[in-house]
Amino acid sequence: MLLTTGMFASSQGRRLLGAMALLAAILLLAAAASAVRDLRLTEQRQALDAVTTQSRSYARELRARLAAGELVVQALVDDRAKLTRLSVLVDEELDIPLPQAGAVMCFVDAYPQFWPNLKLGMREIRFCSTTA
Repeated sequence: MLLTTGMFASSQGRRLLGAMALLAAILLLAAAASAVRDLRLTEQRQALDAVTTQSRSYARELRARLAAGELVVQALVDDRAKLTRLSVLVDEELDIPLPQAGAVMCFVDAYPQFWPNLKLGMREIRFCSTTA
């Protein structure tokens, strides 16, 4: 005869068995909930790491583009003075884009005798960006 047969025959034994089964079920549910919570935390950490890496990459790209934009603006600001100098040399209002005026003045600065020699050889110089 089994030892457990007599123990669970009474109502107190059945209550004890029910309480033990309930406790085991609660422990299993708590372990499962803890595992799910740990998986969610791990997934959130991985997502946060991915977002952090991507945002750093975007920040570097934006800084590089901002620096390039600043260089373009600075070149245009520098070329504005060159356009004024070129207008004085030509003695009329110019319709020439700033980068080209800057290039012409860089050439004139590099070869200072070019402009006087060109002026001697030509009567009139006209710049027009619409027909160039």
